[in-house]
Amino acid sequence: MVFTGKSFIKIFNDMRWNFYQKNRELSQITMLQFFSLEENLFRNYLQQLLSDEKRGDYQTMLAEYIRLYIKNRECNYSERLNNNVQIFLEEVPGIDTSKITLRPKPPYIKDAKLNPDFRKRVESDVPKEFNNFEKAFYLFIKLCRKLSHDEDDLSNKVEFAINHTDINRLQEVDEDNNIVVCYEWVVILALFYEIFNISYEITGDEVFGRNHLGINVLYDNVLINFEATLGITCSDLTRIKNNIQAGGISPIQACTMDEAYKIIESINKVYTYYEEKENQKYYLEHELIKQEREKIDNFSILSCRQKMQIFVEKIISSPHKNLVDNIKYMQIWQKILFSKDDTLSLNNIIVKDYQEDKNKYTVGVLLSCQLDDECTEYYVYSRQYGFQSITKEQLLSYLDNSIIEFINENDKLKVSSRFSNQVRQNKCF
Repeated sequence: MVFTGKSFIKIFNDMRWNFYQKNRELSQITMLQFFSLEENLFRNYLQQLLSDEKRGDYQTMLAEYIRLYIKNRECNYSERLNNNVQIFLEEVPGIDTSKITLRPKPPYIKDAKLNPDFRKRVESDVPKEFNNFEKAFYLFIKLCRKLSHDEDDLSNKVEFAINHTDINRLQEVDEDNNIVVCYEWVVILALFYEIFNISYEITGDEVFGRNHLGINVLYDNVLINFEATLGITCSDLTRIKNNIQAGGISPIQACTMDEAYKIIESINKVYTYYEEKENQKYYLEHELIKQEREKIDNFSILSCRQKMQIFVEKIISSPHKNLVDNIKYMQIWQKILFSKDDTLSLNNIIVKDYQEDKNKYTVGVLLSCQLDDECTEYYVYSRQYGFQSITKEQLLSYLDNSIIEFINENDKLKVSSRFSNQVRQNKCF
């Protein structure tokens, strides 16, 4: 069996990097290989790890690995691995491998505070009959609906993050002032977990405002990852707002069938509560696409131009204000209406403020749709300019004058290729 739990793999990768200069061999091995080393070599490396300044993390990680080893002891492990497990238990007495040890809470948690009114509104909604895991998942969904990812994070520009480095800013966050980034989201969720005495740990940087943070919730000795922000436009912050079930909830280590069933049962209980009590139903994405497609009259005989008209109407009347949430909304309707991804393409762009200051920019989306008559329509969507149709000539001018820049170089190549193909084939625009 290969163990790939995120809880110790991240720390183990850090451990390997830490020892990279000291011993390249150690930097390349896996957890299974580590516990399968020759005894003297294993003892040597183990002593190095346990004397390192990060020994607490390493010790917790190794104990977690052994907990999984014991849980899966019916596997045919090698004699050397079995022996090294016993060595570890002798070298680190007092480790309870039957229970998960959560990481200490980072120091910034004690300094973080929620907006009092926002806290009351969210706190009062949590069903009292839920167990702690169900409360954790209920809060996860609730905050996914209320908070949105800062669209400037799509720009890959570092300077936007300066607005999110002060932990005191969290006191200003509410339903109206709801723009956050990953580490703000994690701390806000953690503060609500503190209120309900939910067992959790934060993974990642011990300094707030620098790098991505994650959060894990403990449920009956199973550690479960609650990831809402990775992927930005396809994260749970966008999925939940578009009535799609969360995709970032997953056990981060091996669990038994009974444990897995219990987790799924609790998750479904929360979804049912939202549907029955708060009139919010969450679908698997393919179910939502099928349902929306069935609502469209004569869908099977619609032309590409007619589908594009529907798409434009949907985007103009979108329920979302935030660009990141709207990009996911566009992606869903792209799948509902178009069978081929290349019929309608969505490319993230930076739009400069050409009227006032080119140093100012907003993140946006370039949409290009090849219609039935082989003409191509172009649209630009951004916070500053809304949803606008533009000609091919305008687009080329914007690109030549760096008013529009592609965030992903591959997107630029794809659009340029489309231009070239249409010119060679003498197609209209």
